[in-house]
Amino acid sequence: MPRWKMPKLKATLANFIEGAAAGYGNPTKIQYHNWYHAVDVTHCVFRLLNLCATERFLSHVERFALVASAICHDIGHPGYNNPFLLEVAHELAIRYNDRSPLENMHCARLFELAGQPKSAIFGDLDRQQYREVRQVCIEAILHTDNIHHFPMVKDLQMLYEMNSDVFEMCLQHCQPGDFPPKEVCDIFQDPEKKCTMRNLILHFSDISNPTKPFHICKRWAWCIVDEFFLQGDREKELGITVQPLNDRDKVNRPYSQVGFVEFFVAPFALATVRLLPPLIECSDQMVRNLTAWGEEWASTATPAPEAEDVAKLQERIQKVQAKFVLREG
Repeated sequence: MPRWKMPKLKATLANFIEGAAAGYGNPTKIQYHNWYHAVDVTHCVFRLLNLCATERFLSHVERFALVASAICHDIGHPGYNNPFLLEVAHELAIRYNDRSPLENMHCARLFELAGQPKSAIFGDLDRQQYREVRQVCIEAILHTDNIHHFPMVKDLQMLYEMNSDVFEMCLQHCQPGDFPPKEVCDIFQDPEKKCTMRNLILHFSDISNPTKPFHICKRWAWCIVDEFFLQGDREKELGITVQPLNDRDKVNRPYSQVGFVEFFVAPFALATVRLLPPLIECSDQMVRNLTAWGEEWASTATPAPEAEDVAKLQERIQKVQAKFVLREG
């Protein structure tokens, strides 16, 4: 966090946080995208910034902007996703021309809040710093829209492949406290690469639930599934297509989480830990959780799955596990 006029900043930051909290929906109605999720993601961003020693390649202004982005990255979320808003021609879809309406709204709400005198957390920045903060916040929050997820995976894979000797050396030999070495800092300090890493940090934090201890992972998973089901109920009421994970009459909760991790989270996590080895424990926990989800599905599904289906799922899980054997020995 920037170290300017700290007493004033602390009071202003407290007002900003209170304002942000008030901008999120009631958790009894918005089961997942509420203030608790914002706090969780903000904590994750803070931990990643420190674990990966990002002060060696990101400025204090960039890091402050990422924390502010995390606080407001889902502010005002209505509990419905972008495809739903587009399908029903919601006012946010109309306002933002069908382009990331939620994320555009979150950005706007952040700067509306920061523009109020009592919560002006960017008020002591000079013009250049403010422009930088605004760019960082907008880029990072817009990239939490899942339409950017797989392009981000490709960008991270390309970054690794173009510098594989450096990153592989770091992955195999860097000890705790040694990351990032100068060679990695030189890569990350390129302006385009810095942008990629900033967006990675917020997006990884936003989808990090599967990387947490299983009892926490499961609580968050149930929250998001409950929110999906409420959207599915509304889709049925409106007579529109029910999105794949939203039908409470068809979706098995543990099985849905296996697919979510396998096809969505794991590719991003693999691309991330190759660049940021301090996060390997996160990917290791994700793999353990994947096994736990498979076991829970096999033991609780009704009717009980056939032995052949259980074996097929275990094979899928083992394939994911094999990809995360990253270090020699």
